[in-house]
Amino acid sequence: MPRAGPSPALDRKSEDTSDGCRARAKDDRDRAQASDSDRMRFRLACSAEAWTARADLLDRLEANRAQLESGVLTKGPRHNGETGPTGTGQ
Repeated sequence: MPRAGPSPALDRKSEDTSDGCRARAKDDRDRAQASDSDRMRFRLACSAEAWTARADLLDRLEANRAQLESGVLTKGPRHNGETGPTGTGQ
Protein backbone atom coordinates (compact mmCIF):
# COMPACT_ATOMS: atom_id res chain seq x y z
CA MET A 1 0.00 0.00 0.00
CA PRO A 2 1.49 3.41 -0.93
CA ARG A 3 2.40 5.75 1.87
CA ALA A 4 0.58 9.02 2.26
CA GLY A 5 2.50 12.24 2.70
CA PRO A 6 5.73 13.62 1.32
CA SER A 7 8.44 11.42 -0.12
CA PRO A 8 10.84 10.13 2.54
CA ALA A 9 13.75 11.44 0.47
CA LEU A 10 12.47 14.98 0.97
CA ASP A 11 12.60 14.61 4.75
CA ARG A 12 16.16 13.27 4.98
CA LYS A 13 19.26 15.12 6.05
CA SER A 14 22.05 15.18 3.47
CA GLU A 15 24.07 12.64 5.48
CA ASP A 16 21.11 10.25 5.27
CA THR A 17 21.22 10.05 1.46
CA SER A 18 23.84 8.38 -0.71
CA ASP A 19 24.29 11.57 -2.76
CA GLY A 20 24.82 13.62 0.40
CA CYS A 21 27.35 11.11 1.72
CA ARG A 22 29.23 11.13 -1.57
CA ALA A 23 29.31 14.94 -1.52
CA ARG A 24 30.75 14.86 2.01
CA ALA A 25 33.34 12.29 0.92
CA LYS A 26 34.38 14.49 -2.01
CA ASP A 27 34.64 17.51 0.28
CA ASP A 28 36.82 15.56 2.72
CA ARG A 29 39.07 14.34 -0.12
CA ASP A 30 39.40 17.89 -1.46
CA ARG A 31 40.23 19.22 2.01
CA ALA A 32 42.76 16.41 2.52
CA GLN A 33 44.57 17.38 -0.68
CA ALA A 34 44.69 21.02 0.40
CA SER A 35 45.94 20.28 3.93
CA ASP A 36 49.53 20.92 4.96
CA SER A 37 49.26 18.53 7.90
CA ASP A 38 49.94 14.81 7.45
CA ARG A 39 47.64 14.00 10.35
CA MET A 40 44.78 16.09 8.93
CA ARG A 41 45.22 14.49 5.49
CA PHE A 42 45.04 11.07 7.12
CA ARG A 43 41.96 11.93 9.20
CA LEU A 44 40.14 13.45 6.23
CA ALA A 45 41.02 10.48 4.01
CA CYS A 46 39.58 8.13 6.67
CA SER A 47 36.48 10.29 6.90
CA ALA A 48 36.06 10.23 3.11
CA GLU A 49 36.28 6.42 3.14
CA ALA A 50 33.64 6.24 5.87
CA TRP A 51 31.27 8.56 3.96
CA THR A 52 31.76 6.47 0.81
CA ALA A 53 31.02 3.24 2.70
CA ARG A 54 27.88 4.83 4.16
CA ALA A 55 26.77 5.93 0.68
CA ASP A 56 27.28 2.39 -0.64
CA LEU A 57 25.26 0.98 2.26
CA LEU A 58 22.42 3.43 1.67
CA ASP A 59 22.40 2.53 -2.04
CA ARG A 60 22.12 -1.19 -1.19
CA LEU A 61 19.33 -0.54 1.31
CA GLU A 62 17.40 1.52 -1.22
CA ALA A 63 17.85 -1.14 -3.92
CA ASN A 64 16.62 -3.85 -1.54
CA ARG A 65 13.63 -1.71 -0.58
CA ALA A 66 12.76 -1.19 -4.24
CA GLN A 67 13.03 -4.93 -4.89
CA LEU A 68 10.82 -5.70 -1.90
CA GLU A 69 8.22 -3.20 -3.07
CA SER A 70 8.27 -4.57 -6.62
CA GLY A 71 7.95 -8.16 -5.43
CA VAL A 72 11.37 -9.30 -6.70
CA LEU A 73 12.41 -10.02 -3.10
CA THR A 74 10.18 -11.69 -0.58
CA LYS A 75 10.42 -11.78 3.18
CA GLY A 76 11.54 -15.10 4.57
CA PRO A 77 12.67 -16.51 7.90
CA ARG A 78 16.00 -15.43 9.33
CA HIS A 79 18.22 -17.47 11.60
CA ASN A 80 16.71 -15.77 14.67
CA GLY A 81 13.11 -16.34 13.63
CA GLU A 82 12.54 -12.81 12.34
CA THR A 83 11.51 -12.21 8.76
CA GLY A 84 13.68 -10.38 6.24
CA PRO A 85 14.47 -10.17 2.52
CA THR A 86 15.39 -13.37 0.71
CA GLY A 87 15.92 -14.30 -2.90
CA THR A 88 19.09 -12.37 -3.74
CA GLY A 89 21.64 -14.98 -2.76
CA GLN A 90 23.33 -12.39 -0.55
